[in-house]
Amino acid sequence: MWMSSTSQMEVPLQSQLTISQLIDVPIAVQLNPTSFNLPRNWVVEQRYRNSPKYANISDKFFYDPDTGKKFRSLKSARKHLEEKDKNKNLQNLEASQDS
Repeated sequence: MWMSSTSQMEVPLQSQLTISQLIDVPIAVQLNPTSFNLPRNWVVEQRYRNSPKYANISDKFFYDPDTGKKFRSLKSARKHLEEKDKNKNLQNLEASQDS
């Protein structure tokens, strides 16, 4: 069977492309942490999903710059801050008792 040279070329299928390659949408955007009642030095990132099925859906990630920890929900980020404050208060109390 005879094949033309053009039929032997590899052409990427559209299904192999991600949604961000098909349309001009930023993959991640940084948001203002104070709008989530988080300290100013925190990083809040909104990432858009690559799957065409979930193209309009984004996820927010919250980063603590002191520990480098990443949180997938605002609830867990706030819980972390509360625990951090409790630990700091305990350390201050112990330090004042030692003096």
